[in-house]
Amino acid sequence: MNLQEAEQLAFKIKLEEAAYVAGIIDGEGAICLSRTHVKLDHGFYQRLVPHIRVANTNHILPQYLQSLFGGFITSNDNGGGNRKRLYTWSTSSWTTIIPLLEQIQPFLKIKAEVVTTFLEFYHKRVDRRSLKGLAIRNTKGQFNGHTPTPIPPENLVYYNRLKQLNHRGNFNAT
Repeated sequence: MNLQEAEQLAFKIKLEEAAYVAGIIDGEGAICLSRTHVKLDHGFYQRLVPHIRVANTNHILPQYLQSLFGGFITSNDNGGGNRKRLYTWSTSSWTTIIPLLEQIQPFLKIKAEVVTTFLEFYHKRVDRRSLKGLAIRNTKGQFNGHTPTPIPPENLVYYNRLKQLNHRGNFNAT
């Protein structure tokens, strides 16, 4: 099953739930792409991985999101003292993230431009598998004469734009 087929089988949430989840993600969430290196038998390549996270000091909210969309919940005590335990729901699955964002997009206020940029990236991205030349690192972290498979420049434009939109204190970006 390819990604497009999986998306067609994806969940559909009620309109009220979509509006509620949009408010949660607008206020408590983060939507981003992160760069990762994937190791293969014959080298490494870079890729962009989607992430949605929602953190809250009440465990009920992350559990609710997990019941709707799957994903994972982690918790930490934030250093103790007067700080409450923080619960974080997250997912990195394209088959969860794309239908989720498409359903909540009409209700977003704060992260509307982030989601528009994210969905545009998803629909226009360049598949890195079409690029050749995987890299092998030696023990000093250098590449052994091979060119790493880079993230295509077209994709990096979206990565950098999302990074700019998600920058803390950047109130003029959205």
